[in-house]
Amino acid sequence: MPRLNLGSGVDYREGYVNVDIHPAAVLIYQNFYVEDVDVIADLNVGFPFRNGVFDEVLARQVLEHLKDVDMAVMECNRVLRHGGLLKGVVPYFKSDGAYRLAHRFLFSEYDVRSLAKYGFRVLRLERRSPLRLPFKRYLDLFLWNVYRTVEFTFEKKTDFTRA
Repeated sequence: MPRLNLGSGVDYREGYVNVDIHPAAVLIYQNFYVEDVDVIADLNVGFPFRNGVFDEVLARQVLEHLKDVDMAVMECNRVLRHGGLLKGVVPYFKSDGAYRLAHRFLFSEYDVRSLAKYGFRVLRLERRSPLRLPFKRYLDLFLWNVYRTVEFTFEKKTDFTRA
């Protein structure tokens, strides 16, 4: 059951193929006593793996850093086997964390749902908050930082190829 962890950084996971983009970033992480990544690859230019080799792709806090989110999700489809899972977390567009300089994209739950068009079925999609507030859905209409992230799980249902 091979699993892939994209943009692993300080989130090195046993049992996963851990991928990060830049050797300098790996050196920085090593200074924090993080284990080495398994593969150094630029996720902006495609994934260095064969088709259909992974049962799960984990993309936690990485999609917002990429130049082309659509291409990355298509690549996730390519490397996943049929029925494989794409699990991810992105910063919610109405949170302070979404506006860091390294972030190229902002996401609402609707933006994340639209990524399923690349051959996926949505199994789970929810905004997450560390706050215990009543009426969060309504407060979010008027306030910032009610939700911090959007978490999702997609299942690969079909192969997707660019037209």
